[in-house]
Amino acid sequence: MPSSPDKIPTEMRAWRWSKCGIPTQVLKLETNVPVLPPKSKEVLLKVHATSLNPVDSKAMEDNIVNKLIKRPHTPGVDVVGTVVSVGSHASKFKIGDKVFGYLQLRMNGGLAEYCTSDETCLVKAPENLTDTELAGLPLVSVTAWQGLVQRGAIKQSMRVLILGGSGGVGTVSIQLAKHFGAYVICTCSGKNEELVRSLGADQVIDYTIADVADVLKDDLVDLVFDCVGGVEVYKSATRILKPSGSFITIVGDEHKIGGYTWLLRNSTRSVSRKAWSFIGHPNYIMFTGFPDEAQLEEVRKLIAEGALKPVVDSVFSFDQSLEAFERQLSGRCRGKVIVELDQSQ
Repeated sequence: MPSSPDKIPTEMRAWRWSKCGIPTQVLKLETNVPVLPPKSKEVLLKVHATSLNPVDSKAMEDNIVNKLIKRPHTPGVDVVGTVVSVGSHASKFKIGDKVFGYLQLRMNGGLAEYCTSDETCLVKAPENLTDTELAGLPLVSVTAWQGLVQRGAIKQSMRVLILGGSGGVGTVSIQLAKHFGAYVICTCSGKNEELVRSLGADQVIDYTIADVADVLKDDLVDLVFDCVGGVEVYKSATRILKPSGSFITIVGDEHKIGGYTWLLRNSTRSVSRKAWSFIGHPNYIMFTGFPDEAQLEEVRKLIAEGALKPVVDSVFSFDQSLEAFERQLSGRCRGKVIVELDQSQ
C-alpha cells in the first residue's frame, strides 16, 4: 500500500557522481533529485544513516565496477531507514517499519534523503542499537559471514588469523569468529591492540614490528581471513597455514581495481592458486561480498543478541559527506565512518 503522497516530497537532496575520479572531485550534492516511487518488489526508505565502504569510492574510479553502474549514481550500500512506501507486489514490510540493509551496488544508495531498494536486501532493524551504530554493520557483517562461515566453515576451536583486525570487516570478523568458538589471532598496529582485544582477539600481532609468519611458524592456523591484501601477505600466510587450511581474501594481491586486463590477471592467479590446493597446498579463495537476505537475517539475530557490535570511527553530517570520504580513504580508520541524515525517528 502506498503512503500518503503529501508526506513524501517529489524532490530530495542526494550526493551523486557522474564522472570518474576521487570522491572529493566528482561527488556533488544535488538538491532537486526526483524521489522515485518503488517498483513492484521494492520499498522506498526515508534514510536515517548510512556508512562508507571502500566499494563506494572504488566504484567512482575508472575500472570494471564503474562500467556496470548507471550514472548519475548515489553511493552508500549500507542503509538504515523507515519504510515510507511499498511497491505493488512487495509484502515483506509495511509503512513505518524501521529497517537496515546492504543494497545492491547498481542501485542508488543511502547517501540521499530517500532511496529505493529491493525488499530482499533489507531486514527489520534490531532495537538495541541506534541508527548511527546500526549503519556501520550491514556490508561488513555480511562479508565477514560469507568469508568465515560460508567459505571458511568456521567451527569450535579453529585457529583463525584475521589480517587487518581494526578495520571495518576485521572488527566484525573478530566478534563473529569468537561467537563460533574459534581461537582468534589478528594483526593490527600496536595502537589498536586494546581495541581488538576488547572485541575478543586472543592473540594480537603488531605488524609494524613483527612478521606474522615468524611469530606463528611453530603454531599453524586453520584459516586466514585477509582484509588487507597484497602479494607478500599471501606468501607470508602460506607459511603458517595447515595444508588443509584456507586462505580467504576480500582484497587480493592488488588494492586498486582495474579493467578487463586486471580481471583476467586476477582470475588466472586465483585458478592457479586453487589448482595448487589439489596437491597439498592450502585452499585459496578470493571473493567480493554481496547482498544476501538469509545471511543478513542471521546477522540481525546476532546483533539483537549482542554478539555483534559496531566499531564507529567517526560520525559526519549529511552535508559533511566529502569530509567523511576523506576520512574513510585516509587509511587510519578504526572501524566505520558513518554519515547521519534524518535524526527525527
